[in-house]
Amino acid sequence: MPLLLLLVSNPGIGFAKSPSKDFIRSRLVRIDGKTNSALILKERHFTVTESTTMVAVNGKKIQLSDLPVPCEAEVTYRLSMDQDPEALKVMVKKVFPHSSTIWSPQEHD
Repeated sequence: MPLLLLLVSNPGIGFAKSPSKDFIRSRLVRIDGKTNSALILKERHFTVTESTTMVAVNGKKIQLSDLPVPCEAEVTYRLSMDQDPEALKVMVKKVFPHSSTIWSPQEHD
């Protein structure tokens, strides 16, 4: 009876926790463009949220509007099923001579 009571009060005992559907990755990439809510790497969009941290080459935090593109950056992102990757942290490593902070005002679907 005590074993049954333990299983009823804590039904997760003995079962493996379900695997997370999110994966965190970090890569050195070239950011080719941006919108007002995403980074564009080749043809792939990485969502930028209010919690995304961006750091310029000089180590100071910047906003997406201040990010020069194209640039080379270390991007830490979350992969989720059936969604664009979410940029968690962007650390600019190199700004190219022809880079600009101008961005396309169109929203990404």
